[in-house]
Amino acid sequence: MWSYEELMGKETWTVADIPPELRLLIDEHALACIADEDDELDHGLILHLAYEAVFERPEPETPEWVEAVIEANPGLWMARLCRAMHGLPENFRSIAWCGQCAGGYANPRKRRRAANLPPQTLPGFEATGGAFQLHPPCSQRDLTWLRHLVYRLVQRGQVEKRREKRPDLRQARGWDWMSTLYPLDRKDD
Repeated sequence: MWSYEELMGKETWTVADIPPELRLLIDEHALACIADEDDELDHGLILHLAYEAVFERPEPETPEWVEAVIEANPGLWMARLCRAMHGLPENFRSIAWCGQCAGGYANPRKRRRAANLPPQTLPGFEATGGAFQLHPPCSQRDLTWLRHLVYRLVQRGQVEKRREKRPDLRQARGWDWMSTLYPLDRKDD
């Protein structure tokens, strides 16, 4: 999350500065209410969020965290949940990186293609060895772990899983079908 130096050294904070694994635990409407018109947060609020992240909120990569995020953000799709769980922001580079995970995300066709291609380092992808090279999962709890957990939550009747159109920067059409998650006690239609 945040280091002490980062918390004390920065003077202005915006909603974008909140780490993804904490940001998804806060309802989007609540985030809109706590920020001013410039999307800035005051230092006291940031310290309060840091305190909550350490002492009151569930630890990322736990079933409790996943349930809390689904409760706070109905309609969240699985890939975004996985990126937030690993602290990756919602930007083009993270989305492109996420699609190249050798563990649970890349399908067999992508894995075969990556194995047959020579390293192709594209601008901005130097850390991965090229956009077509698969990288290891971000942690032991990768997308496959998350899928299995969501399956168990659906089986227990705690979460509803739907297939919906969502924006996707990797698709030429700008959208794709994604698995979206809703808490069962509250349906947003």
